[in-house]
Amino acid sequence: MTFVSKRPDSRLSRLLDYIGVGLFLLLLVLGTLQVFVRFIASPYFGYNIAWTGEAARFVLIYTTMLGSLIAAKDNDHIRIEVIVDRVPGRLQKAFGFVVHVAALLFLAFAAYGSYLATLANLNVSPGAVPYISTGHVYAALVVGFVGMAAYELRWLVVDLGFGDDPKEDIDE
Repeated sequence: MTFVSKRPDSRLSRLLDYIGVGLFLLLLVLGTLQVFVRFIASPYFGYNIAWTGEAARFVLIYTTMLGSLIAAKDNDHIRIEVIVDRVPGRLQKAFGFVVHVAALLFLAFAAYGSYLATLANLNVSPGAVPYISTGHVYAALVVGFVGMAAYELRWLVVDLGFGDDPKEDIDE
């Protein structure tokens, strides 16, 4: 019996990809603006934008967490599979189960810690960027860790044989 369909999140997958491209382009614009202001506008025209560097760092954090979420969606996170490959077939499945559970535990602790940090920093101003608190930055970690845990759980279900491999291509 299949509990996980092959493409349960094709729209979500495309949305994540589009948001990732948008965040990357925003990061590129902010970085270019920062260089332009620092090396051309400020010395020659006395014009300065104080928030570009900090905003670029925040967008980089969101981009990194979204990239991690996309990697988890595709089961493409970096792994050291030397031990798993040397274990006999039956033990490979058991070892894979242990790895999934360990990853889920880590992600649960990371999400909880990020949640506490988000709550503790909701009223803390990061400095030059208006209308954003440090808690908003920590919220990216919460969303990223919870999303990665959801995809890790999905891969655990697939590896246990209760779902189809979502990586299989379906031509439509």
